[in-house]
Amino acid sequence: MAKPEPEAAAVSSDAGQLAKCVPLPGKTERVSWITHPLGTPDARVPGPTDYKWQGIAWLADGEAMRLRGIGTWQLQSPEIPLPKELAALLDRRGSWVRSPDLEEDSVDGSPHFLLNLDANALYFWAVNPHCRH
Repeated sequence: MAKPEPEAAAVSSDAGQLAKCVPLPGKTERVSWITHPLGTPDARVPGPTDYKWQGIAWLADGEAMRLRGIGTWQLQSPEIPLPKELAALLDRRGSWVRSPDLEEDSVDGSPHFLLNLDANALYFWAVNPHCRH
């Protein structure tokens, strides 16, 4: 029996809700993000489910260059595996760079960022971010 395809995650553009959970390092024009459970959530199994937040922030004019000037950036794979829900929204492709200076790896729930100067976009992800209410 074939394994069913996972359902597509609903894409949100609610910048206010996102800001409560994933603080972005730059000014944005718009955001699109999704959350999805990791593993197989099963209501019959007690305990919490881990969630991954992923999104794209289209940066305001000049923000990509400002961020590029902060810290040391390293080239990532030219094509990162964006979730299909987000990949369809990115109209320009280009190289992605990553700076550990923007990330707090020792903090659980801390977001990670990739910057794309060609698309003037920031890709972000976090697992179980600490949301403010």
